[in-house]
Amino acid sequence: MPTFEKKEWTNRIAEHPGRRELMDINTQTSAIYDVVKAEGRIMRTGHSFDAQNMNDLEERISHFSTAVSQTLYETEEALDVINRLQGGSLPVELTGTALPEHVLEGETFYKDDPDTKQTGSMRNQGNLQVELRDGNTYTIPEGYHNGSGQITVPKKELTGNAVPEYVLEGQSFYSNDPDTKKLGAMANNGSIQIELSFGGTYAIPKGYHDGNGVIHSKSISSFLPCAQLLGRNRRTQTFLEGGKVENVL
Repeated sequence: MPTFEKKEWTNRIAEHPGRRELMDINTQTSAIYDVVKAEGRIMRTGHSFDAQNMNDLEERISHFSTAVSQTLYETEEALDVINRLQGGSLPVELTGTALPEHVLEGETFYKDDPDTKQTGSMRNQGNLQVELRDGNTYTIPEGYHNGSGQITVPKKELTGNAVPEYVLEGQSFYSNDPDTKKLGAMANNGSIQIELSFGGTYAIPKGYHDGNGVIHSKSISSFLPCAQLLGRNRRTQTFLEGGKVENVL
């Protein structure tokens, strides 16, 4: 970039700075006169047009030009502009590692050669919407996904009607809502063993029974003494007289 070249200004020196040639407009004759103020009538005070002021202006322009040039040279964009304007070539080092499959299809880029522009080939999958059925799998395709795609599994329709009191306690189940798991509340009565006396009753408790429970009555011998006696002998003879049992050996 061309640099600013300062110019050195000097004051002009005249032999008679206050001398003027004046013309009489009536007679069209002229004569030379010495005037008191060479500038004429001053309408507004200001800076005089002399070498000192002009050289000061040159100095300020030079400082500004140097600062601007430094700023431009410190930016890569300015270097590129300067290079193009000068018709030369500046060394540019590129150290990219991307391959076409790493860049979205249709987008251009440079890797490590500033003279070789490449085009991406990564497939644009965009916004995929997939509904996945029971037992199926879905392989997410290679490529770019914009983050709005969804894979959904339809909600299974359940038509059960069981309630906790009809399911064994401690066991979990779903009835008619796949999002609501419940726990059974049916009592586990297991294997009940009950002995009843004559005339006795037993209310079977509500809940689950494992099928091995037994309810049995006491033997008749525990209620009839004579039957107990009969049960002691291998040979038993029974004689009925007046509703009594006698002569039992």
